[in-house]
Amino acid sequence: MAEKRFIMLAALVLYGGFAHAADQPVILTKPRPLHEDVDAAPKIQRPRTGPERRINKALAGYDARSLKELGECRKSALGNARVIHSADTDFEWRRSIKPSMRGPHYLSFSVFTYYSCGGAHPSPVTSSIIFDLETGLRAQWKNLLPKKLVGKTDENGAGGIEMPSMASKRLHELYVQAYRKGEHADDKQCVDSVESSDSEPMFQAWLDAGAGGLTYVMLLNQFDTACMDEFVLPLETLRAEGAPEATLRALDLAHKTWIADKPPK
Repeated sequence: MAEKRFIMLAALVLYGGFAHAADQPVILTKPRPLHEDVDAAPKIQRPRTGPERRINKALAGYDARSLKELGECRKSALGNARVIHSADTDFEWRRSIKPSMRGPHYLSFSVFTYYSCGGAHPSPVTSSIIFDLETGLRAQWKNLLPKKLVGKTDENGAGGIEMPSMASKRLHELYVQAYRKGEHADDKQCVDSVESSDSEPMFQAWLDAGAGGLTYVMLLNQFDTACMDEFVLPLETLRAEGAPEATLRALDLAHKTWIADKPPK
């Protein structure tokens, strides 16, 4: 533990120490689930600044919306069951929220939602939440990544604080390169689904301190979700693609502090 602390302190010295609250890693709470299999969003423990309080308020609102969505899904499933005179409501609503970066500068989460509201097929949804710790507002992809990686963004379904998905030819190219070496590389159906998109495919991504880069995933249709794989763009690749230096430095330091002081799972 002492060695890990030394590594973390050395990293802070390298980057000139912490000048502002946003430069510091935050400590997150471990809240009880909102419902069975429905994570509550971790909040910033003992928020000290206006932006940190703003983030906690937004996350509390996100929890409230999650419970509302769960209730609406159950109501829809019950309604469908009555229409077909079935006791089987076919209802399921789950959400997992995992912290992926606790600062400096950015607080990031990966989010996975799985729901079945009585329709023909369940819906798995991968999304992310990234806050700017300096402002307390949702981060902007255009400030985090170069334009060629962001491409076009889709605000539909962004859930208020969730990051919009990105449609990028360059992300698709990088994803296909990684996919050909991944666990589904020998699955022709999956490879075809990933490679043969007629339009620019959509991606979700989050800042990943543990992996030391940007984790991203291609959003496939509900019939191909078993083919979805997550890959990481490491700092070297992000730098070569022209990512802002501020993003690279934040991820680099976050990776060092994550290793030195891993947050509780």
